[in-house]
Amino acid sequence: MYSKVRLRTEPVHPTLVGFPIALCLAVLTGYVAYAVTGDPFWFQFGLLCSLVGVITAIAARIPGLLDWIPGIPRDGHANSASAWPTVLNVLALLLFAVDALIVSSAWTTTLSTDMALAMGLALAGLIFTGAASWVGASPSTKRLAIADGHRAAIMEIVRRRNAAESWRSHRAA
Repeated sequence: MYSKVRLRTEPVHPTLVGFPIALCLAVLTGYVAYAVTGDPFWFQFGLLCSLVGVITAIAARIPGLLDWIPGIPRDGHANSASAWPTVLNVLALLLFAVDALIVSSAWTTTLSTDMALAMGLALAGLIFTGAASWVGASPSTKRLAIADGHRAAIMEIVRRRNAAESWRSHRAA
C-alpha cells in the first residue's frame, strides 16, 4: 500500500488501525462481562480499553489523514470513496470518547444507572468501526484509491526504473 507516512518501509496508518478496532471490541466485552458477573475488574477493563482505544484511534487517525488529505486528489472517485471510512471512524471515535468520559468518573465506584448507556455507546461505536473497516477494506475502495490517488507514486516508480535502466545501459556502453 502506498503511504506518505512510513516507519522505515511500513505504512503507519494500516499498522496502527488494528489496535483501536480490537480495543473497541474489548470495551464491549468488558462491559458485558461486568453486567453478567458484577466483578469490578471487568468494568475497569472496559474503561481502560475505552481510554486506550481513544488514544490509539487518534494515533492512527493522524497518519491516516496525512495520507488522505494530500495523497488523494479532491476531484477523483477515491476521495469520496475514502471519505466514508473516515467519517465512520470519526463518529466511532466520538462515541468512545463520550463513553470514556461518562464512565471515567466511576473508576472506584461501579456504575449502575449509566451502564446501559455505556454499553449502548460501546455497541454503536463498534458498529461504526465495523462499518468503516468493511467500507475501507472493500475492493472497490482499494481499486479507486489505486487508480485515482496513487498515480503520482506509480509514475515515480516508473521514473526511477527508467533512470536505473538508463544508468545501466550507459554504464555498459
